[in-house]
Amino acid sequence: MTLTKGSAPRYNRTMKRVEDRPSSALLALYRILVGIVLALALVLAVGTAYGFIRRGPGPQRAETFPAENEVSGGENIFSGLGTLRVSSGGENPETVIVTIAFPYNGGDLPYAEELVSRIPDFKNEVAGYFGSLSAEELRAAEVEEINRTLLGRFNGLLRLGQIRELFFIDYIWL
Repeated sequence: MTLTKGSAPRYNRTMKRVEDRPSSALLALYRILVGIVLALALVLAVGTAYGFIRRGPGPQRAETFPAENEVSGGENIFSGLGTLRVSSGGENPETVIVTIAFPYNGGDLPYAEELVSRIPDFKNEVAGYFGSLSAEELRAAEVEEINRTLLGRFNGLLRLGQIRELFFIDYIWL
């Protein structure tokens, strides 16, 4: 043990001089941890090198096809309302299942965004309309009359454009 200027020797409980060396258990733990860190660094380096070597050409872009719901003239079909299940009014309410779609100009982005933002309002209008009809009125009503009424209600909500026609893809009452 070498003493430097200003340092005093250390002693244990039995007054024997103690060397300033770490215990063998701590040295073993330190060597294991250093080995694990070096192994992880090696795996990372080898994996990165392998990735660069095996790397082929960049990611391939899929061919772009026109949207499935595109109609001639740049119009798209808006079907964002999905299939709605609403109850009719009256004493014996029936369940109405309806899927509504309509054409819109796909190039008019603000109008398309307005349509998307109005989906909850459109659904409320459909539920309100069918909820105001009894089961007997629902059976007696013409589909064209229901279509005109819903078209007027939908257009009353819109500010940036108007819907020209509605399509009932499904219209079933149970």
